[in-house]
Amino acid sequence: MAGIDRRPPSLASADSPSTMRHSSSSDASVVAKPKCGVRFLFFFFRAVFMAAALAIFFVFAGFAAVVLLLVAVGAVRGRERRSVASDDGGGGALRGLSPAQLRGLPWFEFPGVASSRLWTTPDCSVCLVKFKRGERCRSLPSCGHVFHAGCVDQWLVRSPGCPICRSIVSEMGPEPADF
Repeated sequence: MAGIDRRPPSLASADSPSTMRHSSSSDASVVAKPKCGVRFLFFFFRAVFMAAALAIFFVFAGFAAVVLLLVAVGAVRGRERRSVASDDGGGGALRGLSPAQLRGLPWFEFPGVASSRLWTTPDCSVCLVKFKRGERCRSLPSCGHVFHAGCVDQWLVRSPGCPICRSIVSEMGPEPADF
């Protein structure tokens, strides 16, 4: 029983001791080692795959850069268009007050302490600095909110509304609160 080989005939004849003795050493080296061309082909395909992956990456990165550039340029152009529309009075954009209108708004010197119940926080909502005695302040006639005159004037040149409540500022309005 030890001499019976139960493998299929093709495998039995290839591994049999009689065929291994008669095989040449050149045939065994060809089967055991891959040729240099296969190794070169493997590295070549790897290099081609990496080059393609890098090319795809740079295409997408370039596309993203172009999109970001267009968005940035569009935002700047949009800002320019809005400022041109507000300068020439067209486009429905609201402009701030003129220098003559600013001179017509009431102002007062801060007495040092807020004496009104309506005015509980004695600090400017534009610059967030507390009022000091003798500073020039402005009470907006449309709503009665109080700011440093210089702070609110810079605001009103750009926007006709109160920085706090957005009510449109006009020269006529309710009497300022007692300070």
